[in-house]
Amino acid sequence: MAMANAFLRRFLDRAIDGATLVGGIAVVLMMVHITGDIVLRFFDSPPPGTMSIVSYYYMLVVAFIPLAFAERRNAHISVDMFYDLMPRSAQALSSILVLLLCLAVFGLMGIKSWEIALEKFAIRAKFIQGGSVVMTWPGYFLLPIGIGLIWLTYLLKLLRVFVDTPAQSRPAEIGTDG
Repeated sequence: MAMANAFLRRFLDRAIDGATLVGGIAVVLMMVHITGDIVLRFFDSPPPGTMSIVSYYYMLVVAFIPLAFAERRNAHISVDMFYDLMPRSAQALSSILVLLLCLAVFGLMGIKSWEIALEKFAIRAKFIQGGSVVMTWPGYFLLPIGIGLIWLTYLLKLLRVFVDTPAQSRPAEIGTDG
């Protein structure tokens, strides 16, 4: 079990690092693309489909792909006002419930976004902007990738609770304030 956990952790770390790099590259490309669009408008020759490309590709990469990176670093917004006042056993139970809730929510989001991506792929979805056609169906697969990575991150965190923590602080023994 520990070997599988270590393999999953290494795999996920590499996938998250790669996805984060892609997210960073997308930010730079988006800035260059939008700047180029603005500059070329002065010459009445902007690149076609800029708004569609930004909306259906860059923004999805920037918003969804780095979610797992932020979660891995515990960088999402949290309010610990009451959590810090709770006994350790209640904190442990709360953490487990939150992880289970996150797994459920992101699991459902991942399944639905995958279904939508497959639907868009089947019809070869595109967006017509002005005189240009932008294929949008590939962008729909970015959501299940980003959501899948954060789901795996939460799964790994939950596994750590049961595998990496000492026996006295495991949830099965939550009943005393250790």
